[in-house]
Amino acid sequence: MNIICLTFTCARDAERAAFHQQFLPENWRKIWCVEPKDALLPVPAGTEKLVRAFPRGASLRQIEAIRGMRNVYLELAEKCDLLVKLDSDTALFRPEAWTVPAEVADIDFTYIRRHTAESRLLANGCCYAVSKRALQRLKNFDETRDALPAFGGHEDLIFSAFWTGGIVPENRDLTLCQIDKKKVWWSIKAYAGNDIFAGHFGYIPQDEDFALCKKFTNR
Repeated sequence: MNIICLTFTCARDAERAAFHQQFLPENWRKIWCVEPKDALLPVPAGTEKLVRAFPRGASLRQIEAIRGMRNVYLELAEKCDLLVKLDSDTALFRPEAWTVPAEVADIDFTYIRRHTAESRLLANGCCYAVSKRALQRLKNFDETRDALPAFGGHEDLIFSAFWTGGIVPENRDLTLCQIDKKKVWWSIKAYAGNDIFAGHFGYIPQDEDFALCKKFTNR
């Protein structure tokens, strides 16, 4: 299976993105998508740089960011079987959790589910995996209709609502796999069990982030 790990990043977040990338399997193809102003940004060995010009908003938010991401997703859909979207501030300690569902069960969308009160069909955007089939559905994505105000312009909510059929009922045939949010480290509710899936460290200082990563991988 051809797997691309895509990170939308920038100069401010590049050091975190590079550090977290060490935990990814060697056979994943790694791509950083940056704006033209960061076209000369150094990337880790073996990482490709994709320069695309579109407003990122605040943390990939609002319609121009959604439209730009959609176009990148469709572009990469032609080059992979599975796309793993990974944020710069996120480390995967069991990366296979995002790929095995697609490899062995033809799952289209694997994501960290939100709590029931938030809707378990909406994803946390720090990492999700999308099949070629699901990516290609974005050809029918009408951002003026599908980017509903109820989602506040947040890309993770909009795209997950799209792929889980929440705003496009025709997509309810896509297959889903949910990763337990309680086994992911969050600043609001830290988790440090041996079965931790990932850590979302963007809300703590970088040195604390790196120290936690080393702790979780060296024990």
